[in-house]
Amino acid sequence: MMKYSPIMERYLLNYKYKTINFQKEFRMRFTYYDQNQLQQKDKFAGYMKKAKFIYEKMKLMQKHSVAKKQEIDLEIRQINQEASQHYRRYLSPVYS
Repeated sequence: MMKYSPIMERYLLNYKYKTINFQKEFRMRFTYYDQNQLQQKDKFAGYMKKAKFIYEKMKLMQKHSVAKKQEIDLEIRQINQEASQHYRRYLSPVYS
């Protein structure tokens, strides 16, 4: 039977409640060590190595991607600056 706290036991006794334990008894079962478990463990270790390698490669690619994006942004800024100076040159009264 399940054991209740003293407060709950007193409540059950005062109101004449009865409890039934619906849990079946627990039996511990043993399983034999299987050779497949060792193979599964090895496969899982291999998958973890691959996952770590892919994660590190992704981080490196991300770092290169950020550096490349900054390089392209700088180049675009330079082109825009040159284009705006070129446009201003032709608008100034010296060339008119």
